[in-house]
Amino acid sequence: MSDYSRVLIVERNALMEKMVRWAVEKLEFQVVGIAANEHNALRMVRVLQPGAIIMDLEPPYADDLALLQHINQTHPVPIVVILRADYTEDLLNQAKSAGALAYTLKPVSTQELLCALVAAIDRFETLVMSQPGVVGIH
Repeated sequence: MSDYSRVLIVERNALMEKMVRWAVEKLEFQVVGIAANEHNALRMVRVLQPGAIIMDLEPPYADDLALLQHINQTHPVPIVVILRADYTEDLLNQAKSAGALAYTLKPVSTQELLCALVAAIDRFETLVMSQPGVVGIH
């Protein structure tokens, strides 16, 4: 089972990265890395093996959605996306299809981030347990 407390943050904006890092650390999760671009995100996912990922979606969304899908296919973990307040339902549906299991809105609050992380982890565990041949221990 993955150590969900080990979080990778994928964020291009330095100020937003500091805010997300502060919130994650306040929740007593461990930030194992910060990726500011797609190349670093893929490398860090492979090397650091995070237990969860928090990823900001920014326009143009196609690149972020492709990255989200690639991570989900190669290293499935609970993924929370951060959306702008003016997001559309279409964008949210695309993010879900690409592998996001929960989301929160900007500006990021600690409580909302915690709720999103818990929701993503719960959904991830439900997906894992629903796989053929997986038996849960209760």
